[in-house]
Amino acid sequence: MEPVSGMYSSGLLYSTYEHDSNVCELGSNDRFSKVAQSDRVLNFKKESNYENGSELGNKPCEKSIFTRAYVAIKKCVAYLAFKIHWALGYTLSEPIEALKLIIPLIKGRKETFTSYELNSRTIRRHEVPLIMAHGDASNQGVWTHLGKALKENDAGPGFTVNMPEDRAKRADVLLERIKDVAKAANSSPELGSVTVDLAGQSWGVRTVLEVIPKLPDNIKVRNCFLMSHSRLPIQNELKNGIEKCQGQIVTFHGGCDPYEIEDKEDCYYIEDECVCPSVVIDTSGHFGLLTHKKVMNKIVEVRRQQGSLSQGG
Repeated sequence: MEPVSGMYSSGLLYSTYEHDSNVCELGSNDRFSKVAQSDRVLNFKKESNYENGSELGNKPCEKSIFTRAYVAIKKCVAYLAFKIHWALGYTLSEPIEALKLIIPLIKGRKETFTSYELNSRTIRRHEVPLIMAHGDASNQGVWTHLGKALKENDAGPGFTVNMPEDRAKRADVLLERIKDVAKAANSSPELGSVTVDLAGQSWGVRTVLEVIPKLPDNIKVRNCFLMSHSRLPIQNELKNGIEKCQGQIVTFHGGCDPYEIEDKEDCYYIEDECVCPSVVIDTSGHFGLLTHKKVMNKIVEVRRQQGSLSQGG
């Protein structure tokens, strides 16, 4: 088959790619068979066997100290370019929202993060915990504003977790966190199942939908609050996560999102299947959703409308 090309966004950056369907399956983590020139500064993939320590034909060779130094410097420069690109894109597109999150992001690095009663040690039997997954280049501190809204409106409790940089490990980390929270909400297995709500932002949306099918039978997902791009495209492999959500799927997106994603054939759009219509914030971008009052109020509204669902029922 002939290679096809297109645009892909990780939630932070565009990447131009070429895809060969004979090499990998579209929609998988290995979807990129070749990275175009415009994205090479952000790609650490080795482009020749020589850089991997062998010449063409798999002949062994040794790298000189200058070659090793050059490769190390190139990696450092590419890493710094990525960080600067992210910081500038965030700050310049939404400077006020960036300032609002500076202190929470610093505090969020701690494992014991308790702002606005987030990550309480106790859960009352009638409460449905809300567990939140952040996206790339951030930490659990981004949920401070939602934590404040939950506390002020008695719509908690809320629980967060710091995700690892390796995207492949995030679903497992979130799964363990959900199990810990469920155990605290229902310490006696004979009482029945535990119900939770989940929230995700940017790449955290994918993490949430990846983890739902992995949950044990005694943990049920009621609502999903998903903050991402407009029309929220989801890879087909994540449809099971959507189908197992028993309550509402509420999607949020900014009307001026600078990290917009292009339509792709391997995406599954859930907008028409939402019990609750998508919430569009015309004045917000990709990251402003984390601080916008309309988003906070909608999550509180949905949780309070459904009332307190008894655990173990």
